[in-house]
Amino acid sequence: MYLDYEDYKKINHNSEITKENFEFLEKRAEIDINALTFNRIADFEQLTSHQQWLVKLAMALQINFIYSNIDLLDGVLSSYSIGGVSINLDTSKAFKINGVATTNEVNNALMQTGLCYRGLDW
Repeated sequence: MYLDYEDYKKINHNSEITKENFEFLEKRAEIDINALTFNRIADFEQLTSHQQWLVKLAMALQINFIYSNIDLLDGVLSSYSIGGVSINLDTSKAFKINGVATTNEVNNALMQTGLCYRGLDW
């Protein structure tokens, strides 16, 4: 576990997420963070304190994103249109990386850890 409820509340002191909801969301966010970092967090304690803080921040942001969008994330529709009105994902705010729906904020925090490096692009 990268983030406990007390640390989460320090980052998001106004959050309405209860401790019971947090446990489910934390597990789901941890799976997402591991996918986004290519499972490079083998031992959280071995990360620098700065990397740990960034991972915790990314976890808190991902938890908030999942909580706010769980119905859309768990849905099977990729787009919706009826009577000339359509709903699409705003890709400037949310997108998919490695099959994980996330936000620019989460991605930016994780990119600063150095754990998302994909290798050289030729």
